[in-house]
This record gives sequence, structure tokens and C-alpha cells, in this order.
Amino acid sequence: NEMWNGSYDMENPALDICEKYAVVADIQGKSLYVYNGSDSGTKLTTDYPILQACVSKQGVVAVLLEDQSSNVIQVYNPYDDNKKLLVEIPTNVEEGYPVSIDLSPDGTGVICASICVTSGAVKSQVAFYDFTDVGKNTNCLVGAQEYKDRIVAEVKYLDEDHAALFSEKGFSLWKNMKKPKQVFKKDWNREILSAFYDDRYIGVIAAGSKKGSGRMYLFNTSGGKVFERQVATDFTNVT
Repeated sequence: NEMWNGSYDMENPALDICEKYAVVADIQGKSLYVYNGSDSGTKLTTDYPILQACVSKQGVVAVLLEDQSSNVIQVYNPYDDNKKLLVEIPTNVEEGYPVSIDLSPDGTGVICASICVTSGAVKSQVAFYDFTDVGKNTNCLVGAQEYKDRIVAEVKYLDEDHAALFSEKGFSLWKNMKKPKQVFKKDWNREILSAFYDDRYIGVIAAGSKKGSGRMYLFNTSGGKVFERQVATDFTNVT
């Protein structure tokens, strides 16, 4: 069944979906469209080039923008004609270069992973933001974690209160997004070929001992291993 129907003109479109809402953003451009399934899309225009965009189940959108001196995270309600821009979170050179953001399904929080180079060493910084009354006295920042031994390349909310951080070594699980706490971490001593997830499971495919083979691992959101099996690695997509 058709859920969204609209048109756009973009050079490098990227899609994000949350329940009935979808956002299509022009990466390195300055426009994005939000679709709710009942109209032809609502357009937003940004002041800076777009690096990433995420949408919540209410249609709230978080956008990572590339400024000349620093990057900016902006959160919009595209359906509020009086106040579309809800929150703006500036970043700076000391905090690193943001590489991945995600918006909570209810639109009240953002996770941002950044890469920072200090004295020739590369490290990751992950920041957790909350836009409710919980974060109002701390400039919305409710948690942060620094990693000196890995690069966190992707962050993802599994639901409103659980999140996963993915690196080249493995993944970690976090809970209580109002006061984030790591509850599980799994590393592999082999190359991570792919990772996949939904609101119930996290899967990882690691390189096997033989060329063309790998091991698939599936975990629940508490970190319990559901299964492990050998797979071929000539796949193009995992869902």
C-alpha cells in the first residue's frame, strides 16, 4: 500500500522514517520535505548545508547542519507556523566533528556522535540531549561518554528509553535516556561487516576465519544473545 506520495528536486536525497512520518533531505543542500501520509509534503529550508536528518513519530525533525566554524543541530516542528524551530544545539571544534545523530521516537531527545582529534589521537565523543524539563538546567545535555579506543560511527534510538551505539569494534546498549547509562557492551576481535537493528533486536555480522564467510550474531535489547550462526558474506543488504 502507498503511504507517502509527493515530489521533490534534490541532488543527493536521504530518507528517514518513523511510523507514519518520513523525511527526505538533500544532503549538502538546504532543503528537506516531511511527509505524513495525508498530504504532498511540507518543505523546510535551512540556513546551512544538511549533513543528516531524522524524523519522530509526531513529525518533529532533527537536522545536522554544516556551518563554517562549527556544526549545528536544529530541531523543527514543520507543522507549527508560529515556531517551526524548537531547539538549536551548537557544537564546537573541541567537541569534535559530528558524524551521526538520531532523534528519539517521541521527538524529545537527540544523541550525537562526534569524532575529535587531540594531539594526533582520534577519539569519539557521544552526547545525549533531552528537550523536556529534565534537561532545561543543563543546556539540554543530560549525558556524555568519551571513547579513546574506538570510533562510534552510528547512534540509534531503539525506543524512547533505549539506544545503541555502533563502532568498528562492536556495539553498546544504553537505557534511561533522561539519565543515560550503559548496560551492555560487546566487542569482536574481527572486522564488523554489517550491523542491523529494530526495536527488539540488534544484529551484527563479523568476518569469519575463512574468506567469504562470516558469523551472524543476534541480541535482544537487554544484551542477551538470541542466536549465532555462520553466513556467507556476499550479501548486499540485511533487513
